[in-house]
Amino acid sequence: MSIWLRPKNEATWLLERYTEYIAFVHHVVHIPSTRLVLEDAYGQLLFGLNVVPCHVALLLSIFATTAYILEPKTADSLFLNQANAISCAIVWTKAALDILEYSYRNTHGSIEDVQATIILLFMFFNVEGSSPRFRAMSSIISKE
Repeated sequence: MSIWLRPKNEATWLLERYTEYIAFVHHVVHIPSTRLVLEDAYGQLLFGLNVVPCHVALLLSIFATTAYILEPKTADSLFLNQANAISCAIVWTKAALDILEYSYRNTHGSIEDVQATIILLFMFFNVEGSSPRFRAMSSIISKE
């Protein structure tokens, strides 16, 4: 499975905006550990190694949520405009879901899988409300 990630400096910027604007509301991840996940993932890429799927899913879910929630003036420093940020959020959400599905089928599961799923649940609820997709994702968490 191939997924394109943002350059490390942009990924770090997105994680820091998540920390600044979202993490205090979600309380899903331990920020210092998540920074280490980001460093480890990009370190593996630097050496041409495969990145652990659950780490990519977690990072993409954070990137998607951050891009979706950013205010226009903040989003403009990385994205062309807010519409571009929302488009990126949708692409990253779909990619995170694909990786989560792969991870659930091919690994024994991890805390990062659960964290990514919870973060995406917040995103779906903010976008769609209590939709069928939100309820289906919620049922995955309750089985874990």
